[in-house]
Amino acid sequence: MRSLSKLLALALFTVGLAGSALGQDFILRWTFDGDDEVDMSATTSLGPVSGAEVIASSPFNSVGGTSNSVVGWGPAINSYTPLDYFEFSLSVTEPVSYTISEISLYAGSFLNEATSFEVRGAMDNYSTVLGTGLTNGVGPVSFDNLMLGGSTNMPFTFRVYGLGGEAGRFNGFIVDHVTVSGRAGAPAVPEPASFASLLGLALLGWTATRRRR
Repeated sequence: MRSLSKLLALALFTVGLAGSALGQDFILRWTFDGDDEVDMSATTSLGPVSGAEVIASSPFNSVGGTSNSVVGWGPAINSYTPLDYFEFSLSVTEPVSYTISEISLYAGSFLNEATSFEVRGAMDNYSTVLGTGLTNGVGPVSFDNLMLGGSTNMPFTFRVYGLGGEAGRFNGFIVDHVTVSGRAGAPAVPEPASFASLLGLALLGWTATRRRR
């Protein structure tokens, strides 16, 4: 019986090592900093993930400075209307599943037009609000413990919507330094069938050992 226990423990340990080897943390960031205007492509990518170029719902300007929650350069909706948005999309570069754990960003406006913002995901056509915050804060607003899952063939897309203010205002909604973090290939808990297979292999090994004795 002691041999059986050892064989089963070894099998489970091997599966655990294989699963943990797949997990890798990632960070993706859009800083928007270019030479003399905003760069809408992802500027920082650590881990097996890549980001698409950011899409704006309306024409935007390049704004610079250190006010209105802009550090360096940032995109600003030219003629703002409430519910104007910036759209972000990312995908993994390896054939593994992934989990989004946190989104953080700066959001601002000139003349306090957009007074707040919402982050919504594409999983239900942007109906569910993942987080809300106020514009023109002194630091980034973070939404953590999201635990949003995705797979290799399903990019993760979300939008940051401006709220409040009046329509037609100049540079009425700005975003900057948007960061997404998570984990790619996080090991999954084996299914009951997997445990049954492991137990069967262990029993076969134990039986063979008994017969040799």
